[in-house]
Amino acid sequence: MATRSVATVFGGSGFIGRYVVKRLARKGFVVRVGGRGPEGAMFLKPMGAVGQVVLLAAPVTNDAAVHRAVEGADVVVVSFGITSRVAMAAIEAARARGVKVGAARLVITWPFPAGRLREIARTAKAIVVPELNLGQMVLEVQRAVAGCAKVTGLPHAGGTVHEVDTILNAILEAAR
Repeated sequence: MATRSVATVFGGSGFIGRYVVKRLARKGFVVRVGGRGPEGAMFLKPMGAVGQVVLLAAPVTNDAAVHRAVEGADVVVVSFGITSRVAMAAIEAARARGVKVGAARLVITWPFPAGRLREIARTAKAIVVPELNLGQMVLEVQRAVAGCAKVTGLPHAGGTVHEVDTILNAILEAAR
């Protein structure tokens, strides 16, 4: 029996997240949707086949729940804002190449979820941080993980978003 790739989406019931869930389900992923509680995300269930969209109580403030949601990923991409959309496309491309990669989308950046990232770093080989600035967020991620995982920053300034291939290449390099 063939196994399906699993994608974890935090904020999946939000304005952008619901479209990410739908797209991943159409591509055949089992989609774990982490959030404060599954009751507000029930509308996502019909976006996939029976059992394909799994709702999890995994608020970003609960380190153990977030860890279970990204369990099995070798690389986790930490993104926030509009960069998350480009990051998801790169994550899908990496998974299509057989890379075990997860996503941790920050909905809020303060208070910074240091404990959550430290928990993720205990099982991930690497963390990739694409950001639309000069690299301020990667410094916080490095501080939080305290050397438990390799952290790769992808700063980008200039008024445009990252190219999907830029993030994909960073994921592939981190997975080596």
